Amino acid sequence: MDTDVRSFEDLTRSLSGLAEYTVVDADDAGVAGLNVTVRRTRAEAACPACGEFSFRVKSCRTSTVRDAAWAARPTVLLVAKRAFRCDATGCARKSFTETTAEVPARARTTTRCREAIGVAGRDRSTASVAREYLVSWGTAWAAIQGVARRALANSPRKAVTRIGIDETRFWWKQPWLTGIVDLDTSGLVGIVCGRSGSSVIEWVNSLSDLERANILVVVTDPHAGYRRAVADHLPTSVQVVDRFHVAMLANKAITDVRRRRMWELQDRRGRRVDPSWRARRDLCRRSANLTANGWKRIIEAMRTDNATSTGELDGDLLWTWAAKEYLADLYDTCVDRAHAQRQLMWWYSFIADHPVPELVRLATTISQWENEFLNYFDTRATNGRVEGRNRIIKHVKRLGFGFTNTDNYTLRIRYRCLPVTSPIKPAKQAPAASIA
Repeated sequence: MDTDVRSFEDLTRSLSGLAEYTVVDADDAGVAGLNVTVRRTRAEAACPACGEFSFRVKSCRTSTVRDAAWAARPTVLLVAKRAFRCDATGCARKSFTETTAEVPARARTTTRCREAIGVAGRDRSTASVAREYLVSWGTAWAAIQGVARRALANSPRKAVTRIGIDETRFWWKQPWLTGIVDLDTSGLVGIVCGRSGSSVIEWVNSLSDLERANILVVVTDPHAGYRRAVADHLPTSVQVVDRFHVAMLANKAITDVRRRRMWELQDRRGRRVDPSWRARRDLCRRSANLTANGWKRIIEAMRTDNATSTGELDGDLLWTWAAKEYLADLYDTCVDRAHAQRQLMWWYSFIADHPVPELVRLATTISQWENEFLNYFDTRATNGRVEGRNRIIKHVKRLGFGFTNTDNYTLRIRYRCLPVTSPIKPAKQAPAASIA
């Protein structure tokens, strides 16, 4: 083969992006994209049964294969596939059709097209990717599924020392999924069905003895099932109740007081004309984040709730709001566990002096979780990274307009939560040739 012919074949292979094929022709199909005719460069092919090479061509047919887009235009490869005769002695297979890694047997999409679909489907819905690449939903999902499983299998498994546990909604037949997140790297290390202690035990049992011993800190919401599972199966770890969920309990207490007082004073639900209804969001904000108008709405709501004859503020709403603020400030001002414990004792005494039913319920919950509450000041661990992963999980659910298959849902979540951008880089060059 002379130099000119060799240069032409190298050029066509680089244009097509398929190392084993040569571009023969290309047609512009308008809005339908490009039709590129390719053939395999090698004249011989190996028999898949015996491995012997054959040059005897029995027949040739053209196979239509969807390829990755070129210049944002859909591309179809017209692959000339040859059938060879195998004359090897003792080989039971008399004929075979040539295949390559880029265009496998009976494939309707090239390998790089499936890889590009899999990369695109990491943070997009399967339907939108299928529309872009002009393939069926099943073909797109099979490509995404394959790339996702390879990416998860190739992702390194690191030692986990601090984990956060929280649940998210799935659908009515399987209402909850529990996610386990590495608090140091934000990696999703596990996701199991349900939100009970048995869900956590299922994940813990999948770990080795060394991996269980390495877990030193576990952060959860105030869930008795989680606490019991961690205490029984991770006895060497320190349990911490998440400060975000403590703040949620405090805000729930003040919301319940506001609603109860509205029924006691007006015998109805709150309306726009009621000061306490207008201040419902301001009451749940930290005092440092309130605007001047927010302070005005809060004071008006407290004055309407209960004020003395001298105009001084009083009443359940005031005391609940003050207890909520003090509990929030306790996280920011206490320097260590002993300091926090002293301040918490004062908070208990404050509630004892102002026994609002909702506050008593909140104080009872905190006292039951007091050790886990105080452990925060030793570890300073929170579930902030877990809530960030929950946002991604909910985004995956919205992209799919809901899921009904748990395996598909968890696969998409684990694939999306991988720290890498994509496990396989899409090809930069796609089929191209001179178009007449």
